[in-house]
Parts: sequence; structure tokens; C-alpha cells
Amino acid sequence: MLQQTQVSRVIPKYHEFMNAFPTLKDLAEADTRSLLQVWSGLGYNRRALWLREAAQQLVELGEFPQNVEELRKLKGLGPYTSRSILIFAFNQDLVTIDTNIRRVLIANGYATEEMSETELQDVAEHLLPKGRSCDWHNALMDLGATVQTARTTRIAPTSSQPRFERSSRQLRGAIVRVLTFTDTLSLNELVSQLDIECSNPNEVREALGQLVSEGLVACTDNGEYTIPEC
Repeated sequence: MLQQTQVSRVIPKYHEFMNAFPTLKDLAEADTRSLLQVWSGLGYNRRALWLREAAQQLVELGEFPQNVEELRKLKGLGPYTSRSILIFAFNQDLVTIDTNIRRVLIANGYATEEMSETELQDVAEHLLPKGRSCDWHNALMDLGATVQTARTTRIAPTSSQPRFERSSRQLRGAIVRVLTFTDTLSLNELVSQLDIECSNPNEVREALGQLVSEGLVACTDNGEYTIPEC
């Protein structure tokens, strides 16, 4: 949920999600419509399907992986998320670098803005207090988010968030949002119910094609659109 999404938006959704799907089995067996209804508002809806698939993998596996290599076999988990799980859930002596941690390391003279990801990783591993990984990373992230911010340090991030307004991401999210809370709709009906400005049905049709290929939307035999039943 925290991937490319602000903490303030995630917290209430996290609690709602855990109430709806309190166990891995509940999540693994969730139907797509129910899943997307709870996820609605977080964006990047593919993450919801990936999370369900990861839950299905874990239920089949029968145990929770305890190393990065095994975690990365789960759907949607890359090196950062895999390391974060092991750090925050299991306090393993690993390090991970996010925007806040990178900025703190630079602001306090342990790194430079020109350092590569590998070089930053080496610095972070040298500084890590053994047995305190969870506390350490919480502290670094809080320091970067509240005190040594981008504004106060003037340290630029290595990447920027892509434009959202009038983007394909905004359109895709609006389509899923409408279909999640309605029944089957034709293309014209769908366009008329979108809560964003979009006057080009071809853009909607293209976005629908992408969503269908990703399993977020289904196209019926008569050419109407809906959320998959599975």
C-alpha cells in the first residue's frame, strides 16, 4: 500500500483492509469486486490483485519466507519491499534505502548526492546497529519525513512523481472506480459516469484494453464492461 502512496492515505485504508481480510486465507479467497471496493482510493489497482496473488502463494507455501530471495518470488515484491518486510516485521539485520533515508545520510555527512544505490547501501550497512534494525529504520524515516525534509535540506530526490492530472493513470483509476461500484456498463455509459474530464472515447477504449489484459476489468460477450467475478 505504501508503494508510491502517502502514509496519511494508507493508514485508514490499511485498517479497513485488515478488517475486511484479517487472514491470508481471507485475502487469498477474496473476489475481485470486494477487493477493489476496499482498495478504492489508493490507486495503482494492480497492487490489490498482486497482493491477493501473493496471499495465494503464501497459503499454498504454508509458511512465511524469511529471506529476500524467497520473498521476491511473491507477486509484486521487489528488493525494497522484501527487505522492508524482513526489517520491520522480523527485525533482521538488513538495510534498505528510501528517499527519506537517503536524504538523512546525505544531510549528516555520511553520503553524497552523487553516490550510487550500491554505494549508499554500503554506507547504510556500515552504520546499522545490529539487533536494532526495525527501530533504526523507523528513526531514520521519521527524521527524514519530519525534520531533515527536502525543503529544509534542499537535497533533491533521485526521481519525481509522474503527472497525475489528465494522465492515463488517472483515467484507469476512474474507470475501475466506476465499475467497482456499478454493474455492467457499455462504453458510452461508462464515459458518461466518469468523475474526471475525458471527452475522448478512444482514450477510454485504450485504457479499457489495458485493464482487461491486466485482469482488472472483464469484457462481456456483447461488448460491455464489468469487474471480473473471480
